[in-house]
Amino acid sequence: MSCKASRKTKSRLRREKKLREQSQSVARYFKHFRFLDLPPELRTKVYDFAIVCCDVVSITRISHKNGCTNKKQLAILHHQNCGLAKRDTQPIAGLLHTCKKIRHETSFKLYNSNAFGLCDVPTLILWLEIIGPANRAALRSLEIEGDGFDDLLPIISLLDPEGDLDRYDSNPSIGRASPGDPYRKETARVGDLLSESLVLEALHLPCGYKFWQLPPLTLRQRDADNAPWQTNMARRIAETLVEDFALFFRKRLLLDNDTEQLSKVIKVDIVRQRDGDMPASPAIKGVLTQIEEGAEYLNLLLKYIQHKQNGGKPWPFCLAE
Repeated sequence: MSCKASRKTKSRLRREKKLREQSQSVARYFKHFRFLDLPPELRTKVYDFAIVCCDVVSITRISHKNGCTNKKQLAILHHQNCGLAKRDTQPIAGLLHTCKKIRHETSFKLYNSNAFGLCDVPTLILWLEIIGPANRAALRSLEIEGDGFDDLLPIISLLDPEGDLDRYDSNPSIGRASPGDPYRKETARVGDLLSESLVLEALHLPCGYKFWQLPPLTLRQRDADNAPWQTNMARRIAETLVEDFALFFRKRLLLDNDTEQLSKVIKVDIVRQRDGDMPASPAIKGVLTQIEEGAEYLNLLLKYIQHKQNGGKPWPFCLAE
């Protein structure tokens, strides 16, 4: 057999193999499951029972017996019965693996009807990349929980008036955070992945920012010179969110004019969960109140972005961008 004939034979065999694989894939897709014979109303009730959870669906990395953690594989934990504290280690999305038709029917409900909790921001990024853009667009509630707070600054000690505040400078002229700041890179990546999540209602992130490197203020308010440093800090955190989630905010503002509601979607947890259980002194409570008041600055920033999107002129109290 000549070389030319041999190449043709190999090419024909590859085509036949490819067609065989495609036909097998189509056969698996159209494989009949008696469950699909049920009326849509009954299937919906089964999906609600099997997929929708009234507690937070926790996403964690898979740990092996030798103590190593797989950096690219995730496991889903959830409460089978919300009245029980015992967690089920079986994937909540097990039903989705039955066949592609069932997965097509249940994917939106899984991601749109549940609140998801992840151990840290890198895990959140990995999970958002795995589920794909269509499922990211259906997300409603995300939260960083658990061990993701362990590596953060001791927030309570920082908020204590007797603590070391020399590192923080509330002067709005301070330089912007370094582009190489690892936490800012992570939050910016989260912002890119969630840019299509137009129904997102809640995103809780830990406060891993370096307070002395937060972006300066874009808008100068009347109380800028007399505002407490905690309020200025919260305003500069709002500036950071607007920078890292710029595309997300701009797209949402095109669909929804309610800037006040949008300003409540992304929340930075100043106090860690572990510290939140500690009895706070009156001084610390006062500081947290000032931070909460300062967070309203995000609403003002969103109004300004909306104003510019509508072709408005710069506000008189807008600083140089």
